[in-house]
Amino acid sequence: MNFLFIIACLVFVIPVSYLLHRYHLFERQQARKRSLPLPPLGSNNLKLIPQTIDIDENNKVDEEQPPLPITSGTWQKSIAAMKKNGEFEG
Repeated sequence: MNFLFIIACLVFVIPVSYLLHRYHLFERQQARKRSLPLPPLGSNNLKLIPQTIDIDENNKVDEEQPPLPITSGTWQKSIAAMKKNGEFEG
């Protein structure tokens, strides 16, 4: 009986230890890949266009938009009115 217990333990421990070893090797390989620098781009002489944002122009655009009208009632009534006026397709 003890012999069967020892064999069952070995049948369980050996595959588990092998799988843990394989997983450890896989993780080491992934860590090694992550530590390598990325390859350079095709050309280091890329002429990048700087993207500047004009804050004053953006504020003017926001000021030009009319404020949304405040309507009383439920959203279902406003959707129905928009459908009636042809402003909403749904």
